[in-house]
Amino acid sequence: HIVYANPECTKILGYDMFSLFKTPMIKIIHQDFREEIGKKLEQMKRLKMKKTISLRADIQIINANGDGRWIDLSTSNEYEKSSFIATIIDIT
Repeated sequence: HIVYANPECTKILGYDMFSLFKTPMIKIIHQDFREEIGKKLEQMKRLKMKKTISLRADIQIINANGDGRWIDLSTSNEYEKSSFIATIIDIT
């Protein structure tokens, strides 16, 4: 789950902050990318306390209005092994 998002992220995704926090990250990812990203996220969760894990991918997300947006997703636990920091850049 997302626990913090800056205001620009809420604009890109089209969710207000409260709704975004209740929405599992995998639900925002376009169905064509869910299996691939879901497997990587599961691997990251299993290994997060043991080693640094990074993910970088250009994927499509579905915003709150149901519109597709392309993003550059980058996530890592390099600085904090118990959680992940993710950045997204709108490349639509």
